[in-house]
Amino acid sequence: MTLSRHSLPHLRQLRPIALACCALVGLAVGGLAMAQKNAAVAKPSKAQLVADLAATLQACSYDGSPLAFSPPDLSKGGGTGKQVVAEIMKYTGLPANFVVVEGKVPNAAAVIMQGPDQVPRRVIAYNPAFMGQVIEATKSNNWAPVSIMAHEIGHHLSGHTIVPGGSQPPIELESDKFSGFVLYKMGAPLADAQRAIATLIPEKDGETHPGRRKRLAAIESGWKEACELQGGGPQCSGGLPVRTAAVAPAAPSPAQAPATP
Repeated sequence: MTLSRHSLPHLRQLRPIALACCALVGLAVGGLAMAQKNAAVAKPSKAQLVADLAATLQACSYDGSPLAFSPPDLSKGGGTGKQVVAEIMKYTGLPANFVVVEGKVPNAAAVIMQGPDQVPRRVIAYNPAFMGQVIEATKSNNWAPVSIMAHEIGHHLSGHTIVPGGSQPPIELESDKFSGFVLYKMGAPLADAQRAIATLIPEKDGETHPGRRKRLAAIESGWKEACELQGGGPQCSGGLPVRTAAVAPAAPSPAQAPATP
């Protein structure tokens, strides 16, 4: 769901639902008086709802790196990243209504941020230098950065950025599966859909992100699911998709990558 001015009537439902849950607990443990007290709470203003929602929203980064960056100017374009996101979204049947920005993030991240009008928006922030490093590390495989952006889109579409907790292993695997699914539809062979994870991610599980083997399996699961939906057959073993492979959108040049400290 796009968090815009038109969504505010839906946002208003968040607080009453929370109060209803509290009221049910109140009836169980504190009697009718507790329920009446909860029901008497003043209806929050539109601005308060937005502020409360923004306070609970979490960022999901590609590899679990801590996110510490100043909110970018959401009126600025996202460069090549915006084009990649738009291309990915063509294969979902949904509008590319994300704000895509080049941000001071370690790699790429999906996050909800407030614009100048104080309305939360879905943002995909990416580091062009990191994308250049990905291209270089994967031997000029342009599907690798596309899979990373698809992963971040998966966080937004799956609702991971509107619940507390940030990156967690189960939701990372959900986003990996989405990445595999949509890259099949775009025309990427399974090996290319997995290339970024296979090259960049360690085998050992982390606190927020699973290790390489689990993430590769999640991408394969999504890729094969998309293949089966398009008719199945021998090609679902991991070769080229049914249709002719698409050309991956262009990615930033490795020349943008900073020197390794």
